[in-house]
Amino acid sequence: MKNRITTLAIISTLALAASSYGSVTLSTAAVGSSTAFSASSLSGLNGNLSFSDIGSGGASIGGAQVQGGFGTGVAWGEVFNWAGSANGDVLSAYSMILVGANPSRTYQPVLLDLGTSIYNGFATPFNPSLHPNLLGSSTVTLPNVGANTFLEFDLSGSDAVTLTVGHSYAFGLWNVDASTVGTDVYFLRAAGVVADPNGMPFYTGANGINDTSAQCSGWGGSARNILVGLYTTPVPEPSTMTLLGLGALAGLGYLRRRKA
Repeated sequence: MKNRITTLAIISTLALAASSYGSVTLSTAAVGSSTAFSASSLSGLNGNLSFSDIGSGGASIGGAQVQGGFGTGVAWGEVFNWAGSANGDVLSAYSMILVGANPSRTYQPVLLDLGTSIYNGFATPFNPSLHPNLLGSSTVTLPNVGANTFLEFDLSGSDAVTLTVGHSYAFGLWNVDASTVGTDVYFLRAAGVVADPNGMPFYTGANGINDTSAQCSGWGGSARNILVGLYTTPVPEPSTMTLLGLGALAGLGYLRRRKA
């Protein structure tokens, strides 16, 4: 009996360790005639669309402009304020519309919790070095995408972060490939000045999220948002294996106390 309980405890512990491992994978699809993010993630496994920032708030990418060309060391992305979603608060995937990318580069996805402040204008920069990256150290190599391609970052394990209602987050990519210099990824952003109460785009100096100069701002001194979509799922219930493991550990403790 003791051996059985010990075995169950070991299995459940391994299952818990596996479930906490964070990873980021990529899915792509051509924009084509579609001008809106899909209602469900491209992978089909990572949630439903809970937040989109397309153009001036509509579903069209008409008139969007190309932005990017940030070199080695630079981090860039979008800030958003999370108001909650009927789909849940676990960020399971996010998508951008890319125009082109250097497939030989290594990038680190970034998600920073900025707290309850609102960052929705050029006059509200933030210092990324003061906020830990919630996505850990996972890195990706972008595919050699063509014009107007949806690129989805599918999150799992500890990288599927539970968002806090009322908090602002900065997410994007950090070019961590030190072996090359020059420009990297290009993406679409809203044309002209777009007032957005939810957030703004940002970019940093050459030290990325370790940049201590607070060199983060909207392009051209105004909010010009990246075209993004966020996919969420409900906060998961405790799994059967987790409960089984806790029961096994409790039983093992009971046997040890009885033996003592």
